[in-house]
Amino acid sequence: MFQVFKTEWFSILFSLTIISISIASAGYDLYSPNETYWFQRSGALVVLAGVELQYSAITALWPKNLERVAESSGRTSPMVAGQGFDIRGLADGAERTRTFAPRVHDTVSRGRCKETFAVGLIVVGTIIWGYGDLSFKSWS
Repeated sequence: MFQVFKTEWFSILFSLTIISISIASAGYDLYSPNETYWFQRSGALVVLAGVELQYSAITALWPKNLERVAESSGRTSPMVAGQGFDIRGLADGAERTRTFAPRVHDTVSRGRCKETFAVGLIVVGTIIWGYGDLSFKSWS
């Protein structure tokens, strides 16, 4: 039922809809002087669009990470199996542990356009939400 929220198309349409609402509310506040400031309120929606983009990015990475964990946890320790120490197994485990931090760093810091855009929406939306009314107060 909720699988539609995890699709790439939903993320794109949702973000474009929210950005359109924000632009329309800025135009409404610019051309019809009032004390409501819909543009400022649209900042909360822009933040929501950024959060949704981040959610879809996380749900896209989740299955890949689960597969990796399942592959590495499927091995039985030689000690548990009663075979004693396995020097090669210990060396392989040490190598996996040593390369874990760089793999995590690569996953987190890899520049993805979608995630960069999501963080940008969150920052811009927060600024609009906090200070969006000030630009229209100077017009009145």
